[in-house]
Amino acid sequence: MDKATADACIDEALDALPEAVQDTIGELMIHVARDRHDRQTLNIAAFQAGLRRVVVPKDFRGMYIGTPLGATDDEAENVDRPTGVIVLNAAMLRDEQDVCDTLLHEIAHSLGFDEAEVSALGLE
Repeated sequence: MDKATADACIDEALDALPEAVQDTIGELMIHVARDRHDRQTLNIAAFQAGLRRVVVPKDFRGMYIGTPLGATDDEAENVDRPTGVIVLNAAMLRDEQDVCDTLLHEIAHSLGFDEAEVSALGLE
């Protein structure tokens, strides 16, 4: 899938989320990398997440980099909004539904769900 189509799918998926979820994740940055070698996009994402670089899994479709909702920060207070970045890999996404499903999977991680909980939501 090309990057422009993926970007359009992201906009549609975000607009379809309940307003409370939109408000909660409103400050998350979402990027679409052309592929896993798109260093410019991945470096920007790492910088925005407060990292020097990101270890990129070989076949990643999407990844959330940040502090999820409910996590404990350095001052032992629960985080009331997720922070960080979601990166989608356009080269690994097959169609619009795949973009939407992958984005929702990563948003669930930002909301504090682990892999088992995300799978239970049907977002594998």
